[in-house]
Amino acid sequence: MPNLSNDTQILVVDDSTAVVDLLERVLHHTHFDQVESFSNPLDGLTWLEDHLPHVILLDIEMPEMNGLTFLRHVRARPETEMVPVIIMTSIHQREVKLEALAAGATDFVNKPFDQLELVARVRNLCRLSTYQSMLRSSSDHLSELVSEYSKSLDESRREIIARLVRAAEFRDNETGLHVVRMSQYAMLIAREMGLDDSGVSTILQASPMHDVGKIAIPDRVLLKPGKLDAEEWRIMQSHTVHGARILEGHSSPLMQAAAEIALCHHEWWDGNGYPNGLEGEEIPLNARIVAVADIYDALTSERPYKEAWGRERALAEIRRVTGTHLDAQVVDAFFRCQEQVQQVQDKYQDPPRAVPYLAKVAGAS
Repeated sequence: MPNLSNDTQILVVDDSTAVVDLLERVLHHTHFDQVESFSNPLDGLTWLEDHLPHVILLDIEMPEMNGLTFLRHVRARPETEMVPVIIMTSIHQREVKLEALAAGATDFVNKPFDQLELVARVRNLCRLSTYQSMLRSSSDHLSELVSEYSKSLDESRREIIARLVRAAEFRDNETGLHVVRMSQYAMLIAREMGLDDSGVSTILQASPMHDVGKIAIPDRVLLKPGKLDAEEWRIMQSHTVHGARILEGHSSPLMQAAAEIALCHHEWWDGNGYPNGLEGEEIPLNARIVAVADIYDALTSERPYKEAWGRERALAEIRRVTGTHLDAQVVDAFFRCQEQVQQVQDKYQDPPRAVPYLAKVAGAS
């Protein structure tokens, strides 16, 4: 995985030279070195004919062409229709935001803007853009996997899955490529345990939805930087029930498996998990598999509250909680496919975290 900040290209379109200069300084300070800026939106559209940025920062009120018209041109081009676009504006009317959303805006930053907030939003959308690009570039390989393990999902079902996973990622800014790695680990475990092609395919496609219930968790809990108190922890635990409610009631075996995983992936083998205190084989096998994959990736990933653990330390911890937290048979299968697990971990590394730029300044225009 390349260094996200150094390899990321950002397009800025704003007629205020003061805002453009400020944005370039802020982004360069946080190691986003490839920033292309235009004060004339027509020049920006011409540049887009030969370039594909990761994120576009776009003003609304501009001469020659306003930002909403620019945005519609961007969305009309197949090459740029999925590029995340952050609207920067000092206009606070609800109607303007609704019009921008209808035109295809991904996010908003109000002027004057908070530099820390702006950088965080740019970084998160760059991760999303990189993830989308990775999926596109590996489409042939993914097609082979799908044909090997199962029949292709119909287009509407693919859309449901993609949008649910994307929605959960937007709420939880720290996931990065977590769902990619975790679902690949779960697939490897399922295959090692002897599940048939359909079962392996189901867990590969259902496991990314395991935390979709976090959509329902308030920001004050989900994004809290410090330790959760007892009431906040109770609220956080409810993401399992919310996830199951979002996914349940569908006739598709895939969606049924996803609902089951969302509800049960925090149940413990000894009955001390949540939300229902299931024990042993009362816990669905898919959920037991995802639990191992999820915990291993959480241990080996950097989080705001901890550094990433090394592989050996993480594996030792997995062994330590086997029989209490985790199913021993699932863990044994996980250890048998460590060569492939390491390959996935190396391929889908999260980018280094940029150092936040804390100053606040007033924007213009």
